[in-house]
Amino acid sequence: MSPAHAIHPRIQLATLKAAAWLLSITLGLTAQAATDRPEAIECEHRPSIGQSLGRLHKDLALDATQDAQWKSAIAATETLRHEMRDAHRSTHEQLKTELKAPAPDLRAVAARLDKQHEEQLKKRQQARETWLAFYDGLKPEQKEKASHFLLHQITLLGEFAPGMMQARQSDRRRKPAEASGTPLH
Repeated sequence: MSPAHAIHPRIQLATLKAAAWLLSITLGLTAQAATDRPEAIECEHRPSIGQSLGRLHKDLALDATQDAQWKSAIAATETLRHEMRDAHRSTHEQLKTELKAPAPDLRAVAARLDKQHEEQLKKRQQARETWLAFYDGLKPEQKEKASHFLLHQITLLGEFAPGMMQARQSDRRRKPAEASGTPLH
């Protein structure tokens, strides 16, 4: 490169910082997308969370008041899941559109994303409070069953999470080979 075409080190540093910031936003959205679709990554030999919750519902032998709280918590969770999935899709499309502009305002994009994350956090907290209200209404033996269920689910999640990453990586490796018609071994 000739001295007349050399890029000033401060401009290089600013460009590098902007690229790193943009990469962090992209990775954050990708991570959120991965958590928005757990039904797509269910294991065949494990029951779905819906099946597990159904079994817990039967095991708890709820009275009418508790059952109403259960249904309210389930409805709040489903509503939240759908809202967050739709919000993520909308945000993803908006972000793609904004970043196609010649000089996108990344500060405005970041501020909007931060605001959306705060709004989603409030909604998650509301749904959590619905579940906690349900839990507060349980009898001691029901609380024990519920806490064992939660512990079991957390244990499964810890065992399952590494497998999800391996499955995603093998899917990525398989797709280029499938496109070329070459089988992977």
